[in-house]
Amino acid sequence: MPASDRGSERRRRRLFSLALVCVVVAGVEALGWIGLRLLPDARMRLAAEEGAAAADGGGEELSGFRSVHPFLGYVLDPRASEHEAWGRQHPLPLTEYGFVGDGPLVQRRAPGRVIVGITGGSVAFHFSLRAAEELTTALKESPAYREQEIAVVRFALPGYKQPQQLMALQYLLALGAEFDVVINLDGFNEVALYPVENAPRHVFLAYPRAWPELTAQTQDASGTLARAKAVLYGRLAARWRQALDWEPLAWSRAVAFLREAGARALAGLERRATLEVVSRRDGELGYSATGPLRRYPTDDEMYRELAALWARSSLQMERVCRSNGARYFHFLQPNQYAAPGKPMDADERAVAIDPSMPYAGSASAGYPYLQRAGKALAEANVRFTDLTELFRATREGVYADACCHLNERGNRLVGHAIAREIVEAGDGVEEAQRIQRMGSAASGS
Repeated sequence: MPASDRGSERRRRRLFSLALVCVVVAGVEALGWIGLRLLPDARMRLAAEEGAAAADGGGEELSGFRSVHPFLGYVLDPRASEHEAWGRQHPLPLTEYGFVGDGPLVQRRAPGRVIVGITGGSVAFHFSLRAAEELTTALKESPAYREQEIAVVRFALPGYKQPQQLMALQYLLALGAEFDVVINLDGFNEVALYPVENAPRHVFLAYPRAWPELTAQTQDASGTLARAKAVLYGRLAARWRQALDWEPLAWSRAVAFLREAGARALAGLERRATLEVVSRRDGELGYSATGPLRRYPTDDEMYRELAALWARSSLQMERVCRSNGARYFHFLQPNQYAAPGKPMDADERAVAIDPSMPYAGSASAGYPYLQRAGKALAEANVRFTDLTELFRATREGVYADACCHLNERGNRLVGHAIAREIVEAGDGVEEAQRIQRMGSAASGS
């Protein structure tokens, strides 16, 4: 065979090999794309990768950093960087007290400065991170705040429910913190979490979420082992994601599928190990895990107790704030399962509504109790605002997941509503100056 023919043959073979590789890669990528589409919740994750609003989650990404606290139930471990070997370095800056912030948590009043505290559960937590600037901008539209420096202090954490907000406020005040305005955005956790998580084990309704898990080290060896396995699988899932999150392969759907499928398999093992702890009966749990045992003969009695605890805690927060020269504003957070809801198109409904969501039923059943208790709070001169109808005329999507969390638009609307209530409650420079004088007198300065 002539040399020219042999050269042509080699070129054809190379081209064929290259074409074959391209076909194989395309096939693998197509399978990866299909696999991603078939994975549960993959639609939302793909939307996030493509730049749309992603589901915030209930703070699950922070669950591995929870640390038991003697007064507040739990905070986040500020030494989270020590877990870097597990691929679990904390994604947010933390103060030494276990709350999110890149500045001091304990702040003191000063002329020309307004200190705004934000507390609540995961909705308040994400709001404080993603809409604080929106809130301060809206406040500065009022003459009372236009020339003021507004300092935001965050003491909201995912999973918090009353009386944790009340305890956190008093704890910070005891440490020397001062506030001009305290915003409490809550409600969902107070009625949605307990019936699903703690009530089946008859845990005391005033105890924090997942308290038996947090106190697992005080239980027997089997409970401690199950909790250790859950933590291990959770960290391995994060490490798996990190290992396959390589920038040069960010375009690959096949790699994305492997990352998701592996992480979800490990997350399933984590849930199974957690279930070993969660499913233990009250007789197998010590007093440190349950507190005073509670059994409610009817759901009505349970929801009444939950709403009453929520309302009493809020009333105490108002009294504590007033005695310390601060103004307290309480907002019942909107939720897709609470009537009257909002108009939703098919796309938002696919993201926001899931009848199998464990908390959907308890939120729907519990919100009317909160709304009635909220009216009583308003009659008791608590600055209470029910935001459940805030999105009633909003056509655009505002929810980020099928639980309770808001996307950027939803957080922005909540920020404007909160700013409006604060301004209308005392618009004008004289009111701001009066609050400053009250605060100075209360702090003894």
